[in-house]
Parts: sequence; C-alpha cells; structure tokens
Amino acid sequence: MRLPGVAYVDRSSQTPHTMGLTGPFVNWEGKHPDHAVNFIPTSVGYDYVKLLGLRIIEGRDYSDEFPADTTGFIVSESGIREMGLKNPLGATISVFEKKGPIIGIVNDYNGQSLHHSLMPIVLDFKEGMNFGTILVRTKPGQTEEGISSLRKAYSIYNPGYAFSYSFLDDAFQRMYRSEQVISKLSSIFGSLSIFISCLGLLGLAVYAAEQRTREMGIRKVLGATTAQIFVLFSAGFVKLILISILLAVPLAWLAANAWLQRFAYKIDLAWWIFALGGAVAILLALLTIGSTAIKTGARNPVDTLRTE
Repeated sequence: MRLPGVAYVDRSSQTPHTMGLTGPFVNWEGKHPDHAVNFIPTSVGYDYVKLLGLRIIEGRDYSDEFPADTTGFIVSESGIREMGLKNPLGATISVFEKKGPIIGIVNDYNGQSLHHSLMPIVLDFKEGMNFGTILVRTKPGQTEEGISSLRKAYSIYNPGYAFSYSFLDDAFQRMYRSEQVISKLSSIFGSLSIFISCLGLLGLAVYAAEQRTREMGIRKVLGATTAQIFVLFSAGFVKLILISILLAVPLAWLAANAWLQRFAYKIDLAWWIFALGGAVAILLALLTIGSTAIKTGARNPVDTLRTE
C-alpha cells in the first residue's frame, strides 16, 4: 500500500472475471432441504470491495475497525434474494466449514463472461490465506509507476520467479476474442461481398441499357422525362432486390438469433434492424445503377433512333 503508484492491494481466491468454482456451498437458517442454490464463494481481504469499485447496499464492508466482522460474510443482492431472507443482516450462514453472520450486502456483479447468467456471490474474509491472486489497483495516471514499484518489491520477496502480471481489462477483452474475430471477418467479407455485388449489378445495368436503347429513345420522343425513364429503368432491378431481401431476412434472423443464444444477456432482434439493412441495400443498388439510368434517359433520342 505504501508503494508509489499503488492505490489498493488485495488477495482473492478467484480472479474477478473467471470465477469457476461454483456450487451449493452456502447453508442458512430455515433453508429447505430441497432448495439448492449455487453460489460463487470467494475469499478476500479488507480492500476487495473498494478495489473493484463495488457498492455496499446494506450493512458494511470488512474493516480493521471491526475485527469481529472478519468472521462474517458479505453476500451479493441476488444471493439474498435466492435465500429469501427477510432480515439478512446478522443472519447466520455457513460456507464450507465456516459459520458466521451476514455483515453486508454488495451490489450484483458478474464473476464470469456474459455467456453465463449472473450468479450469487458470497465473500469470505481470509486475508491470511497463502493462495489465490494478488489484485492491485493503481492510482489514476500512475500505472507505469505502480508496475515498476511492484516489480521491485517482487524481486526482493520472490527473486527466484519471473514477475508476471496482466490487466483486468485485457483479460475481459480476451474472453470475447472469438466475437471480435467474427466481427472483423464479417466486416471484411461483408464489404467484399457488397463490392462484388455492386460490380455485377453495374455490369447488368450497362447491358440492360444497351438492350433497351431503342425503347428508351421512343419513350423520350413520346414525352417521357429523364426522371420517368430512371424510374422505369430501375424498377426491374428494385423488384429483384426486394425479392432477395424477403428471402434473406428470415435466414439472417435465424443465424443472428442462434448466435445470440450463446449469451445470457443479449439484445432483442428488432424488425427495424432488418428494415434498415434492406433500405441500405436498395440505396446502394440505386446509386450503382443510377449513373447508367440517368445517362440512358438523358441521351438524345434522335441519335439513339438513328443508330438503331
């Protein structure tokens, strides 16, 4: 705590983002024998709550001003709801072989990735344990100084081993690496697909314009405006695009919905997402064939019919 750049230091039996140990380890007074609730038990020290920026909803945090509180537990909000305790503060619970009162209620936080639903957490004071992970929060703007201080202290007390550390935000990022890869690949291949499709559409538009040169010339002679010819020329392409959208939307919905099922917390697939995608597709198509359609409508019908 006295090292330059260090704000808080604590020890935890489980890392805050990969709490893999779960099970029905908690018992309480009045618990029904068939009521099994899976908890994430974590042994911590005095500064765990402050270090992670958690909030004590009721009761109090562990403090050296209240030595007796070290025999108690801090339980998350969802844990209190699962136990169904009307007056949780002071209620006696047991975790493994330890028995003691609930001294505080902490706000819910997810100890696993968002692929998993939120689970109740129980904090157990065991600052003297010699296993787990050292957690450090550096002071704002002093991260490099804090790491340098930790490296020096580590070399004094543990010189036989290499100094190894990681940042919690990087750890969270690695948890969603597959999603990040999917996002990048979707962007790259989606852009390539759109580009190739637009090239193909442009080729079809040029070919269609050549095939309908005489028709457009006659319509121009009969009084059709450039805007009317543009609409007439584009209508056939827009119809095909609308048909493709109607075929693609159900498949896209099924694929996106299946992917979202991997997450415990996810957005709802609103209709406007697909409507927006369809509108963008139509807009890109009109921009692609627009120049060809306008050129066809703007050509002098005398030259067109003379050529034909």
